[in-house]
Amino acid sequence: MHHPDARFLEENKYSFALAEFSYGKLHGPDLPASGVDALFYAKFDKPVLEFICNHDAILRLKIKEGYYNQSHKVYTRTAAEDVRLPADLELTFRLGFDVRKIIGEDSKIGKSQNLIQLVILDLKNAKLISSKPELHVGRESLLFYFSKYLEFLHGAGHHVLFSLPDFDDDRFRLNIDFSLMRKPHVTTDNISGISLDRINSYLSFVWLKSAMLAHNASAKVVDWRSTCLAEYSSINSIHGDSEIHFQLKLGPPRIEALCSREVIMYFRVREASFFHGVDFTTALGHKYTDWEIAVVIDVIYTAESGGDVVTIKLDLKNARFNHQCSKFTGFDSEVVHAETYLTRLIEFFSIEYLELLQIARYDTVYSWDKDWVIRTPVIGGGSDDSSWGVEEVIALSQNSINAHFDNLWANAQSQTSSAFTSHILAKWNYEHYFSATFRPLTVRLLSNGKALIWVHLAHGFLKTLKDWFLWSEGKHYDFEDWRLAFEVDLKMCSHRDLVTDVSEKWLNEYKESVVFKEHGSQQDRVLKHLYLDLHDTEFLHEFSTFEGLYDAQDNECSIEQLQAVVYYIQHHYFKDLRDWGLNILYTLPIWHTGISLTSYALTDVAFHIYSMTDITRRTWPHVSAGLEPLIVLVGMTGFRPLPATHLEFYDGWVFHTNKKQTYGTVSISKRVFMGERLLSILSHLNAVTTIVPVFSGVENGVWALKLTTWAQHEWRKNHAYKLQFNTERDGYLKYKWEHRDGWSYEHEGSSDIVNGTYSVSFPTAFRRGALEIKVWGEVKLDMSFKAGTEKWSATSSATWDAMAAVRTNSHGIKVDLLGARSPRHQDRICGGLRFGDVCGSSGSSKGNSPRYYRFQRAFERAWCLQGVWTYCYPRMQAYSLANPLFNAHGDLIFELRLHGQQVSSGSVLRQTSLGGPSLAVRGPSSRRTSSFLRTASGTTVTKFVEEAVHSVSYSDVVNGGNSVDGTDSPITPGAIAVEV
Repeated sequence: MHHPDARFLEENKYSFALAEFSYGKLHGPDLPASGVDALFYAKFDKPVLEFICNHDAILRLKIKEGYYNQSHKVYTRTAAEDVRLPADLELTFRLGFDVRKIIGEDSKIGKSQNLIQLVILDLKNAKLISSKPELHVGRESLLFYFSKYLEFLHGAGHHVLFSLPDFDDDRFRLNIDFSLMRKPHVTTDNISGISLDRINSYLSFVWLKSAMLAHNASAKVVDWRSTCLAEYSSINSIHGDSEIHFQLKLGPPRIEALCSREVIMYFRVREASFFHGVDFTTALGHKYTDWEIAVVIDVIYTAESGGDVVTIKLDLKNARFNHQCSKFTGFDSEVVHAETYLTRLIEFFSIEYLELLQIARYDTVYSWDKDWVIRTPVIGGGSDDSSWGVEEVIALSQNSINAHFDNLWANAQSQTSSAFTSHILAKWNYEHYFSATFRPLTVRLLSNGKALIWVHLAHGFLKTLKDWFLWSEGKHYDFEDWRLAFEVDLKMCSHRDLVTDVSEKWLNEYKESVVFKEHGSQQDRVLKHLYLDLHDTEFLHEFSTFEGLYDAQDNECSIEQLQAVVYYIQHHYFKDLRDWGLNILYTLPIWHTGISLTSYALTDVAFHIYSMTDITRRTWPHVSAGLEPLIVLVGMTGFRPLPATHLEFYDGWVFHTNKKQTYGTVSISKRVFMGERLLSILSHLNAVTTIVPVFSGVENGVWALKLTTWAQHEWRKNHAYKLQFNTERDGYLKYKWEHRDGWSYEHEGSSDIVNGTYSVSFPTAFRRGALEIKVWGEVKLDMSFKAGTEKWSATSSATWDAMAAVRTNSHGIKVDLLGARSPRHQDRICGGLRFGDVCGSSGSSKGNSPRYYRFQRAFERAWCLQGVWTYCYPRMQAYSLANPLFNAHGDLIFELRLHGQQVSSGSVLRQTSLGGPSLAVRGPSSRRTSSFLRTASGTTVTKFVEEAVHSVSYSDVVNGGNSVDGTDSPITPGAIAVEV
């Protein structure tokens, strides 16, 4: 017994620690009713310590009376700030503990080692988990005072408790398993910050996948490792020496966390059938339903890469069966063999089944791998023939696929005849078991040749299944706003191979499509389809959402609904999508025979998915806008084989118009378009404008000199006159045609005929507006004479030009010849002699220019890409080309648009740097256009020189430079001028 005032003595403070505590100044005026001048004061009832597992305990502190002051931060008590503690206030703290052993030897006790076990409570890190009644006033202050009190208890030595001593002389040790002492009455809702809802959701997903495989086991061989979470037969047992065998049907396992290191795992046994022997066709021993086996297991939490990789695994070394938390519905110990059945099953789940889970890698109860590995894109130049080693690249954006399904869904909503083939995208039912209305399908491309597809159910109903089969008596459930995610493969096949996978009705509809009418009945080509393979789909629980599904208390009903909806979508809805060809994304005609194919006719094709980063099912949510993967179709023409080299990613493959991605692009290699078509046709203008001499000597003292064009010359017309690549400078690709004739005749004089330089330049920048092609040239004839003191010279020249514009409208690109201006002539003489007196009237440059129709025909031949683009189709629709431009390698790139789509005049393209094979997309240029672009007229020009020019003197015939050059017009930016 102590004197009442003894509690205030310093040497006695620890003795009273469990019964009374004060914090702050001990004595002073204006004492409260307790007689203690302190910021906090409390008298306690007997404390209660409860162990909930082998790592954590609960400390309950019950307060008889006391008060606390809210001025704890200033350490000065103000009576007005005192708050009286409620009577019988109970505070519950959760704290960790550890068991330590003190081992010694003493001859007085015995010859063996002596063991004293101590329980060490972590009072300093205790957490308040509840208070009765709830405290709302000054809660922060109260928590502060109790933290000081728990530190005080620690200082008083009350954190160390004695456990069971062990002084006997045998080798056995007494251990207390706190986790098995009682049913858990206090649990935690997370493991190291990962909520139990997420963990159990993960387990449900893994179980559902296993259950689906078990259901399909009759169709194909499935390893027991894949199905052991849902079904298991003891025939597969790794300990096959038992005479009692069983067959189990299991529900989803779930976890209840005792602490961050120890859990109770519940295995739901929906049905357990026992047999005496391995022949399950014999008489059944007994069947039980709705059992639940509880096993206490340690867990290991690991976080790597700064938390980007998180794993929670079961530590199976110390697993123990928990009888108190298990449930054995319908068990009767009086039934023959009942105890044997129960013992066999408990042993199985306590040891063997856990080993099976580890073998099958189901011992991971939660896994998250951010998996954000960035691969630096390699942007490099290609060969001279092609930037990428292929001859056509069709890049199709992820956005175009989703826009495609949006359009189909919108058409299905219209209820028109055109919506017949796509009506199930808006509404679908399967007999009387399932019915739903849908939102548009959503697709996300992955780098591994796969795609994620979301089926969005707006609302509907379903009936549950029985053993994964349709059941008329299944429970009826309504649902709303469910989104189911699946992973599917992208594949390519011929139309012939697809016929077996679609319905006859769709085939008849397809024959009326623009693609089939153009190519379907042709014998020299086949149609190839790029499609989503909806045969083998993997349901992804972690990316699916089920509004309201888990709100119900009956978890079994939730699982039944989930099983049913996945079954209806995978086995029936996806089949109907295939029947109606709605999984087809794109169709391409591929020629297998032919000797006079167009430059763009593909003879081989392959597809890839390209992205700047590795996009997986884990990383797709982190992809920035504009960096989504692309479907890239690479093709060859002229029956050349596809290159084996890998095509590197290039983000310029897809334009961004009005802040949205367009459908994609078509890139035609320099060899196919510029080399085999455009430059070849434009080079023909060189032949009809280049003047060459035809000389037959001197007749009657006069030169017999006749001029003709390269194209009409007897032997030159069969020689090449192609434009050759010269240089790239200031954003232009320049091609040059250069020719010179040197000629002299010594009898009467000498002559040099020099054909000048002809060049072509294409700007590698694109802006809104038209692609303008400017053509111009100059014919120049110089002649001179010298005989004794007499000399003279004469010059005649003519310049000519024309312009065409490649515009984009709702039907694709259109080439218009805007005008051709009459030639401007200039004659100059020196020595009092007219040019005509020397050469004759036919010798001047007048009349030596190309006609209007020649340009019209040349442009139309070069740009035969108008209207429908007949080399790639989005399912049953058609594309047209828009906004052509050339990249730095001379490849031609078009934007893809749905044919008939309205063109916006306010398109603004995303700026992209020019490098390697990239295309240049630039801002407005400050260059001024030539006056020709503003004054072109539609008048025709005169024809070239056709008559002989005779002279008795030295003469020069000079043809001016022909070129194709780029001109940036402030009126029509983005112009490409072709100068010939």
